[in-house]
Amino acid sequence: MLTEPSIYEWAYLVSPPSGELFGRTIADWRASARNTLGLPDKPIIVVGHQPEFFHPGILAKFVAASQIAKQIDGALVHLVVDHHIGNSGVIEVPDETGRYLSTKQLVVAKVDTHIAMKDQPRVLPSHDNIFSKALANATGDNAAMQFANATGNLMKPWAQIDFCIAGTLLLNTELGEALTEEMRMNPAPCITAYNNAVSRFQK
Repeated sequence: MLTEPSIYEWAYLVSPPSGELFGRTIADWRASARNTLGLPDKPIIVVGHQPEFFHPGILAKFVAASQIAKQIDGALVHLVVDHHIGNSGVIEVPDETGRYLSTKQLVVAKVDTHIAMKDQPRVLPSHDNIFSKALANATGDNAAMQFANATGNLMKPWAQIDFCIAGTLLLNTELGEALTEEMRMNPAPCITAYNNAVSRFQK
């Protein structure tokens, strides 16, 4: 078994929200967030990652999520970690020039490694390869969304992304604003809750 629970059981795990938070029902928060983010009123499967050309292990998440979204007549959302800071313009590829299997670095675009991707303008692709072409043809007002949409286009043969949303936009929802206010008003419990969650789920 590759997943726990089995991927064949995932569709049955999708259910309507229940409970309350800050005096409002989760269903109400969800409806408000959907409206703000322009998402449809249907089951939503979310997969997130930094805006970069990632390895097949991450692709597998999108492939599985895409299949589940189809099974439940839902939508697949790529939630982009657009505040990511890193060298997304350099990727590791196989080097077939030597006698033994090795890798080399391929520069597809120059990215400032000291500034959040969301705060950088669109990049100018380097060289002539599939990744540079994907960047050149991708939509997006900044480097983060340009990389995310380029990756989405490359994944189309295996995964259909319905919506590509910047993670920082979550703070613009009513729930995002409420959570931010709670952190300002009661920082200590928020810190404790976060650390407890990390300790419980980190492997």
